[in-house]
Order: sequence, then C-alpha cells, then structure tokens
Amino acid sequence: MHIELEISNVSSRVEIGGVSQPVISQKKIVHDIRIREGEVNLLGGLMQMQDTKTLAGLPWLAELPVLGRFFSSEHIEKSRGELLIALVPHVIRAPEFSDANLRGVAAGNDQNVKLNFSPRPEAPAPVTTPPGAPAGATPAPTPASPDAAKPAEPRLIFNPGTATVQLNSPLTLQLTLENVTELYTAPVKLKFDPKILRLTSIKPGSLIAGDGQKINFTESTQNDTGDPTITLNRLPGAGGVTGSGAILTLTFQAIGRGTSPVTVTDAGVKNLQMQPIPVSPPSMTVVVQ
Repeated sequence: MHIELEISNVSSRVEIGGVSQPVISQKKIVHDIRIREGEVNLLGGLMQMQDTKTLAGLPWLAELPVLGRFFSSEHIEKSRGELLIALVPHVIRAPEFSDANLRGVAAGNDQNVKLNFSPRPEAPAPVTTPPGAPAGATPAPTPASPDAAKPAEPRLIFNPGTATVQLNSPLTLQLTLENVTELYTAPVKLKFDPKILRLTSIKPGSLIAGDGQKINFTESTQNDTGDPTITLNRLPGAGGVTGSGAILTLTFQAIGRGTSPVTVTDAGVKNLQMQPIPVSPPSMTVVVQ
C-alpha cells in the first residue's frame, strides 16, 4: 500500500495590504507498506510542538515598558504531541465464478444424504397415419401455435404502476421480476426526486431467496441525490431460481408535494451462467398531494 498522510493548520498570520493572511503549516509523511491482511500497523511521525506563554500581574502596571517586569510574572509552557494512526487493512475480493463453481449438485439434506438424478426424457408421441393415406406415408406435421412456441419474455416491473399518497405518508413499492430462468444476481440502480420522496427501507424480495438459501444483499441509499444502489446475488453453489416474484420491497416517505418518477436506471440481471437476462428498466409515477 502507498499511504500519504498530511496535516495542515494555521501557524501564524501576516499583514498583506492591511489584510491579515494566515500562514498554513503542512506536515506530511509518505509510506510504502507491505502488510498481511488483518495485521495492525501504527503510522507515526506527525509531531506537533506548542509553546504557551502566560503573563500575570497588576493591571496597567504590568504593561509598562521595563518597569512592568517588577509588577508581573511570565510563565512559558512547552507541549509536544504526536499523532498515531492504527491501520488494519482488509482485502475485498470480487467473486470469480466459472461453470464448475456454478454447477449445482442435489445431495439431499443433512439428515438424508442422497444423489438426485434428472428426470428421464419423455418418449416421443406415436406417429399416426391419417385415414386414407397409403401405408408408410409420413403424416404432415401439425402447425404449432405461434403463442405456444414462443416462451414468455422476462419482465421487470413496479407494483403498483402508479401511486397517489398524502404528504408525510409512507408508500411501499415492489420491484417484480417475471418469467425469469435460473436467476443468480440482480444489481439495481434507482432514481427518484429527493425533494418529494425519501427512501426509508430496502428489503430483498421473496423471489431470489424464496427457497431458503442465503443471499448477499448490499444497499447504498443516497437520499440527498435520489440515487440508491442495491445488489442482490445468491451464494456460490446455491444455484439459480426460476419463476416470477418480487426481488425488492421499497418503502418511501412522502416529504414534499408534487410528482416524482421512480425509475430503474440500470438493471444488471444475470443467470446462473453469468449471462445477462434482457429486461427493460421500468418506471412508475408517484403523486404526493
């Protein structure tokens, strides 16, 4: 680690053009440290010396030139201090996933350990020849319905889509993900008007942790700018989740009258193979009366 520490303070003042200007004193130390994670390292070298002069005596008489020494006493106190900083480093490692890490193995529970196999493939349906067709003729395939052949696309929506609340009242919204397959991680960035709404609570929804598995959940609520950031992801080896449900429950407080959109500005939804799941960032409108 390369560390630079600097302390600045006003050491004195000078008169420049009739204006008192401060003289800034700077003390700086630079270290290049090699240290193990979790070890304590003390950084020193930032010392300060101060002289305090105290004058005591009779009023007016103590201020006389030369004679004032007979009517006053002077005391000088010297003090020395040193600033010590205890540094304890921690390495924050980003998760690195591969296909081997993310492949789930069904091994039962702690009381019944067993290996579960995937279901057997279904046998193909028997081919029947239409009446009147010669023997051995291949029947014409039945055209499939366009709606049946096309699976439902994943969607990210707010529930409700619009809301009207009174001033100083709470409002609860759910961010819902529909028709998702093997959901693994769902980082989300939001945007709202900080003059109208204040975000008071963020909780993970039931979809990403609905099977009882633990998840990593972090949130940074920036109410001053209205830019919260939330990250949800399942632990390695927990597999993904499939289906529809809420991924976040948001509670707002109405602090000003007006209309504020609540918008998802970025949604990095990914599946178990860390491939992006295409969803459109949704938006909803809140009216505070």
